[in-house]
Amino acid sequence: MDWFPNALKRLFDIVVSLIFVLLTAPVIAVTAAAIMFEGPGPIFYVQERVGLHGRRFALMKFRSMSVNAETDGVPRWAANNDQRITASVL
Repeated sequence: MDWFPNALKRLFDIVVSLIFVLLTAPVIAVTAAAIMFEGPGPIFYVQERVGLHGRRFALMKFRSMSVNAETDGVPRWAANNDQRITASVL
């Protein structure tokens, strides 16, 4: 019965995540549409991360910069009036 607490926690995590996705679906849809109308390129940015015990996983984020914003491979902080940043609605 050592597996029961882990299974219960996993079930709880999945149920809460599904509820959260359903509640935030309208905001997600509006954000995706805004990025799509902003210009060419994918809506999501996929990044590989390393988790517990060195396990790799893919993390999906909304794209907030233009495609190939750092073509030279050197990461930089965004600056004022940076052309790489997508338009802001605020």
